[in-house]
Amino acid sequence: MSVSQPSRPRLPYELRLTLLVLAAGLPAVVAAIYLLWYFDLAGRVRWTVAIPVVGIWIGCALALRERVVRPL
Repeated sequence: MSVSQPSRPRLPYELRLTLLVLAAGLPAVVAAIYLLWYFDLAGRVRWTVAIPVVGIWIGCALALRERVVRPL
């Protein structure tokens, strides 16, 4: 007699999609932030570039989520 293990609850589709999109862009964002801090740039320049990079990354992820999830 086989005893089945209780299955883990699956993440909702919307959350899985959002996490996948964020994970896809993460390497590029990490590389951009690393390069900003690697080169000898003023702190103001670093933050002026870093904040829009992260903001655009998150904004694009949320926009893609809306485009994919809402038509369903």
